[in-house]
Amino acid sequence: MFIKILRPLSVIWVSLFLSSCASIPITLDKPQKMFPADLPSNVCYLKTVRAVRIIGFRTGYNSTGTLIEGQYLVTAAHNLYDSWRTRLLGVQVTCKADDGSIVTSIVSKEGISKTRKVSHYNKEYATDYAFLKLNKPIPVTEILTLTRDTNIENVQEIEVAGYPSIKLEHLTGKVKHPIPNDSTFYYEVDTKKGMSGGPVWPTSQSTGTVPLLGIHVTEGRARIVNSDLIDDFENWKDSLK
Repeated sequence: MFIKILRPLSVIWVSLFLSSCASIPITLDKPQKMFPADLPSNVCYLKTVRAVRIIGFRTGYNSTGTLIEGQYLVTAAHNLYDSWRTRLLGVQVTCKADDGSIVTSIVSKEGISKTRKVSHYNKEYATDYAFLKLNKPIPVTEILTLTRDTNIENVQEIEVAGYPSIKLEHLTGKVKHPIPNDSTFYYEVDTKKGMSGGPVWPTSQSTGTVPLLGIHVTEGRARIVNSDLIDDFENWKDSLK
């Protein structure tokens, strides 16, 4: 009886969630806390809606991603995959557009199944990256970029950002050397839940573009954005055409 009551209530909850996010742009009381002007503008807030298998109850999670070319989200695979316990029903991506407006893009269950790149994920940190195409591009200035030119061996200090809440957390720390031979690296940063999928980049005095060095996947650890990952990204984009 309890499960029969929960299921219709959870359907109503997720419907309200998606409909409430459908109006774009949206208004926030303190957008400067969500998108500080001194941090890369293509860091985006990611909200996922999941259904708990068997009972069908819906729940939501905060996480983070980096928007590439205004339409392709790079994040951690564990934010977007379907587990034995839950399955992904919807994704809300919120970014700050070039004109200063806060824009939300909704990806439905159908859109997720068509454009999500996560099948390679085997719960190892080396495979903990994923891509998702938004329904419509969001015009953001791409500060963090995918590049093959950065060697993690030469990086001493990094910055990482993410959303444990709707306030963007920004932290810095030293890279731990030597770098392991498993496509990941460690750093001395006390991160929080919700920052998963967030960008890691080398500390720089540059005012231009900055390489996306890694994808934050767990406490003090990131999946390196290397040539293998970028090749996977480019092949996935081509497959969507």
